[in-house]
Amino acid sequence: MSEPVRRTLSVLEYFAARPDESFTQTQIAEACGISGATLSRIVKTLGDGGYIFRQTSRLYRCNVVFRKLIGANAEYFDALSKALTAIVATTSLAAEAIVVRGNEFEWRQKEEHPDLSVQIRAHPGFRRGMNELDSLSRLYLSEIGWAEVERRFDPGTFYRSGARHERVSAAEARRIIEQTDPRSVAFDIEGNGRGVRRFATVARDSDDAFLHILSIAEAACPIADEQEHVRRNIAVLEQWRDELSRFLRAAAPVADRGARRGGKAALLSSGGVPTRG
Repeated sequence: MSEPVRRTLSVLEYFAARPDESFTQTQIAEACGISGATLSRIVKTLGDGGYIFRQTSRLYRCNVVFRKLIGANAEYFDALSKALTAIVATTSLAAEAIVVRGNEFEWRQKEEHPDLSVQIRAHPGFRRGMNELDSLSRLYLSEIGWAEVERRFDPGTFYRSGARHERVSAAEARRIIEQTDPRSVAFDIEGNGRGVRRFATVARDSDDAFLHILSIAEAACPIADEQEHVRRNIAVLEQWRDELSRFLRAAAPVADRGARRGGKAALLSSGGVPTRG
């Protein structure tokens, strides 16, 4: 990425992360690490394009809704791809990176072992809601907390994970969600309503904020040694979650300051014939 483009994006991300605030050019230049003269040119370009507007003679404000689904740079996505490939090689299953779009999960990246007897239908771009309280939903909803769950969802629409789609009361949904540790590895041995068993954990950025979900997916078939299967998958996910965290912490000192101050996000994935998702 060229330096002029990088600087412009850092300013745009700075504004977009603070849609209800106004800033002077001096404040923006200091926050983004850009000289005053360069910042003045960028502000004029963004203003001419309608991306920001002048609120007063000195204050500027954002005029776009804009955020990254995953608040990381290209190097992180390369590291994530390598992590997914390594998980597949170790487990012979499918590995997924899943983000959050509003009140839905979106599969961002996926790797799948070529010898899977039953492929997972979910694929990059696939979306689904959070009302089934499977490992994915429990992790994310516990991350945001019950107060935010009540604000964003109808608490009476949640149901247990599994084939029966058994509705639960708001009180029971709260109990299930609050019993989940968002820093753990969550899993459903019996599988979800589509017959998929997932082991999932939260990947976090260098500021310890939610970044996306990292998961292992497979058909919910009987397991010869369930205890060992669970132990192995948890260990693999913890290893690569921690590797990605170390990668981000190591990159943080030289990361684009504008990008790091930008919006944070979340993610998820799966996909063949026969298929389950």
